[in-house]
Amino acid sequence: MAPPAAFVSVELVVDFAGATRRTAGWPGGGEQLVQDARYTMKGSAAPATLHAGTLPVESRVEADLPTGQVEGAVRAAPAHGLVRPRGSRRFSPVHNGRPLRPDRVLPADAPPPHPRDLFARGNMAGDPGAVHRDGPSPQTHQDTSYDRSSLADSQDTVFRAGADADPVVAHVYLDGEEDDAFAQELVAAGERTCFLHALSRSDLDVRLVFGPAGW
Repeated sequence: MAPPAAFVSVELVVDFAGATRRTAGWPGGGEQLVQDARYTMKGSAAPATLHAGTLPVESRVEADLPTGQVEGAVRAAPAHGLVRPRGSRRFSPVHNGRPLRPDRVLPADAPPPHPRDLFARGNMAGDPGAVHRDGPSPQTHQDTSYDRSSLADSQDTVFRAGADADPVVAHVYLDGEEDDAFAQELVAAGERTCFLHALSRSDLDVRLVFGPAGW
């Protein structure tokens, strides 16, 4: 199963492209919206100091469109509300079939039934080739470890006021022989190291770069 950040990355580019198409239209000639999303991880697993972070999303618009219309469309897209504000994260863990009130993260409403059966019934819809991964991220000046790594000593962030977005809610289902205290620690560690929650708690912006179609 893909990590949550992968689903959100697809949602961002689909929502931004859809908003641009509705507002400014696509001229019809090889237009693309190329998105770069970069995340960081600091700390160490042994002392439980791992902490995920994220850099501003960069979207390269390859289309002959008015920049003002594209900027307005992206800023008005629903997914943009997730990028801008420092939203809260809420959790509803279930440990061995029992709802567990979290003590290190904010609680959410009661969890839904276990989703394992939903994945078995799921079917891919639409054109699977409409969104595709371009490849590993190239090394940048912010990387301090090795090529294709997202580790860095610092984050380049932009803090601005923006509209609110609904909090990210994570329903966590844990099964095992460990006690509730261990389950609480797992949920807290998951919040600290999840790139989706890093995106939710960071107040960033979308950097738009414009160029002609086929650039």
